[in-house]
Amino acid sequence: MSSPGTKKMFEVKEGSPLLDVEAKKYFHSMVAKLLFMAKRARPDLLIVVSFLYTWMQVATQQDMGKLERVLGYVKATQDKVLLLHTQTT
Repeated sequence: MSSPGTKKMFEVKEGSPLLDVEAKKYFHSMVAKLLFMAKRARPDLLIVVSFLYTWMQVATQQDMGKLERVLGYVKATQDKVLLLHTQTT
């Protein structure tokens, strides 16, 4: 997986069923954890996680699929190292 999202990540499908109470709690918890991680250590996740965060109160089954893709990306890239460099003149 080369990125946490695709172009379809930002498409909203009308009529997708809302999540039940337990699934909504899971969705909320995982998105909050990913947001914490994205802001501190994984800037590559920030755009996608921010998008998911906007749907937290009305999350649908489609959004759960998007979350699962992000989690799969995190798992697949957990061993990659982020290197930050400064330019010296």
